[in-house]
Amino acid sequence: MVQSPPEKDLPKKEPVDIGQLITCDPQIQGGRPTIAGTGMTVRQVVDLHEGGQSVEDIVAQKDYLSPAQVYAALAYYHANEKAVDVKLVDEVAEYEKVLAAQPEWWKRLYLKSAEPEGKTFLEMTPKEKQAAIQHYKLPEHPITPELEARWQRAWELIPKLATFLKEEFGASRVCVFGSAIKLTYFSMESDIDLAAWDIPPLKYFSAMGTVDEMCKEFRVDLVMAQSCRPDFLASIEAEGIDV
Repeated sequence: MVQSPPEKDLPKKEPVDIGQLITCDPQIQGGRPTIAGTGMTVRQVVDLHEGGQSVEDIVAQKDYLSPAQVYAALAYYHANEKAVDVKLVDEVAEYEKVLAAQPEWWKRLYLKSAEPEGKTFLEMTPKEKQAAIQHYKLPEHPITPELEARWQRAWELIPKLATFLKEEFGASRVCVFGSAIKLTYFSMESDIDLAAWDIPPLKYFSAMGTVDEMCKEFRVDLVMAQSCRPDFLASIEAEGIDV
């Protein structure tokens, strides 16, 4: 019979300070409550959970998160629900101001796939509006020297990422879309959105992990074109830039 080691010989694990799992940094996601060490906001976790996903589902989908981080985000939201929702209302109000100034062709191009059941943006519920904002970022930002320098650094990196995905993972095509395509779309919190064609599904997570390791300053969202919804893929094709 195998005996358990004496208690004194068991490795000691330092307790985790739950308060350190959530951070509010003005340099990350505009100061919104975020899971520390990631770009994932508390509100995004809550939306996934309220959309029917369990903690296990969220961890499986976002493999860089642990169950403890997801539970911490949910606990933070329920302890600070009013403050988080007030921030959401402010973001939606700002988005509505920017949206109102855009030409109709822009609204049709960027909001069509984000319109649940045929609703316009102004008819959406706050949660539906938040989903639209997550997919389609604010279209214009003031240009500062710091912002321009950050955008240039992103574009020094993007061709390297595209070449790497083609040579190492067999991508037949790589396209950049989202805020990186134009300086005035870009912000100090913007990530790099890439779509890749024909990377074998079994190599996707390896490609994603390797790309993350190459990018210290930027978060990179890599999507597989063959797995995109048709409307989302049409938007990528309409706005994207091949690299």
